[in-house]
Amino acid sequence: MNQRASLMPLSAGLQRWPVPLALVAAGVACGALTVYGAPWLGFLLLAGALFTLLTLRQPSAGIMVILLGLYLLPFGVVPIPVGALRLTFLDATLSIALLALVLRLLAHPGEPLALSPAGAPLLLFLGMATVAFLGGMSTATGETLRLFLKTINSILLYFTVINSLRTPDEVRRITRMAPVAAGGAATLALALYWLPPEQSYDLLASLAWLGYPTGESVLRYIADTPILRASGTAIDPNVLGGMLLLALPLAVTQLVECRTTVPRLLLAACVAINVLALLLSYSRSGWAGALAALVLLGLLRYRRVLLAIAAGAMALLLLPQGQAFVERFVSGLFFADRAAQMRLGEYSDALRLITRYPWFGVGFGGPPDLDLYLAGSSIYFLLAEEAGLVGLGAYLLVLGTVVTYIARRLGRARRVGLAGVQMGALAGVAGALVAGLFDHYFVSSSFTPTIALFWLYAGLAMAAAHLAAGQHEEATSGG
Repeated sequence: MNQRASLMPLSAGLQRWPVPLALVAAGVACGALTVYGAPWLGFLLLAGALFTLLTLRQPSAGIMVILLGLYLLPFGVVPIPVGALRLTFLDATLSIALLALVLRLLAHPGEPLALSPAGAPLLLFLGMATVAFLGGMSTATGETLRLFLKTINSILLYFTVINSLRTPDEVRRITRMAPVAAGGAATLALALYWLPPEQSYDLLASLAWLGYPTGESVLRYIADTPILRASGTAIDPNVLGGMLLLALPLAVTQLVECRTTVPRLLLAACVAINVLALLLSYSRSGWAGALAALVLLGLLRYRRVLLAIAAGAMALLLLPQGQAFVERFVSGLFFADRAAQMRLGEYSDALRLITRYPWFGVGFGGPPDLDLYLAGSSIYFLLAEEAGLVGLGAYLLVLGTVVTYIARRLGRARRVGLAGVQMGALAGVAGALVAGLFDHYFVSSSFTPTIALFWLYAGLAMAAAHLAAGQHEEATSGG
C-alpha cells in the first residue's frame, strides 16, 4: 500500500494543468509534421507522446507495450532518423521506459530503487562488459559502439521491469499478456509460412520502410534443402524459436493451474500455435530449450506436463509428418548435417580464441589477430570471447543468483498464488540458457530484441518472487 500511495502525488500532478498544455503542444507538433512532412510522421510522434504519458502514469502498461512490440515487430526501425542514427522501436520504448523510471524516482526521493539480489551482480557484469569494450577499442567501429549501447539498454530492461511491477495484479497482467503476444507472433509466422512463397516474400519485403531486410534473406530455408523455415517478423527462424520458448512455459502453467483469469480455450490455442510455429521454425536450439523448460515444469510441480511431453514425442515418432522433425533433431545431435558441422567447427575456433585471450576477451569489435574471429556458437563461448572468463563468470553469477532466489521462494509463492508465474518465467529463462548452448542470440549485440526479452522474463520472475516473499511475511505477521 505504501508503494502505491507514494505514486499518487505524481499521478495527481500529471492530472493538473501541465498535461493539457503538453497535449496541446504535442497536437500542434503532430499537425505540423502531418501537413509539412509525411502524413504518418505526426501520428508517429503522437504515438510516442502517448506512450511516454502512459509509462509515467502506469509503468506496467509501458512494459505491456514493450512486450507486444518485442513479439510482433521486434526489428522495426523508427522511420524518422535522429541525426545519422535510425532508432528501432525497441530502442525508443526501452529508453522512454527507463527515463520514466528515473523521473519517478526523482519525483519521489523517498521511494527506493529496487535492485533485487541479482542487481549488484548484474551491474558487475555490465561493468565487466564495459571494461572489455574499452579494452577492444582498437578494433571497434562506430557501429560496434552503437550495438554495444543497444545491448546495455536491452539488459537494463531488467531494472525497469522489477521497478515497474510493484503489485501482484501488475505481475499477473504481464503474465496474461505474454502468451497472447507470443501467440500473435506465432500466428504471423504460420500465416507467412503457409502462404505461397512469392506472397510471403512480398509481405515481408513491404516492411523495408521499417528497416526490415529485402533480398534472399527474407525467406529462410534449411541449408541444402527446399524446406522453408517459419520466421515471421523475427527475421531469423532461430530467433523466433527463442522468443516462443520463453513464453511457452508461462502459457502452460496458466493452462494447468486450477484458477486462471484467461479463458482456457484461448490459452490452449496459444500453446498449440506456439508449439506448431516452434516446430516449423526447425530451430534445434529452440526445440532443446523448450523441451528443457517443460521438463523442468514437470519435475517442479506439474506432472501432467511430463505426460503431455511423452504423448507429443510419441506423435512425432508415429506420424509421417513428424519424421522430418525427428530426423533434423537427430542430425543435429550427431553433427550429421552441414549446419551442425559448422557449429562444431565454431566451438573449436572459439576455444582457440579463448585460450589466447582468456581473462578479459577481445572486446566487441573483433579479435586483433587475423587468424581468429568471433565464433557465435553459443552464448557462453561468445561471452567468453568478448568479455573473457571474468565476464562470463559475472554473467553466470547473475543467473545463479536469479535461480537461487526464486527457487528458495517457491513455497511462499504457492501460498499467495504466484507460484505459476515464478515457475513459468523461471522455466522460460532456464530453457533460454539451454538453447544458449547451441546458439548466441540471447547475448549477441546483433539480436537485441531477444536480449531484452530474456531480461524481461528474468525481471518478471524476480518481481513475482519478491512480491511473494513480501506478501508471505505480511500474512505470517498478521499484517
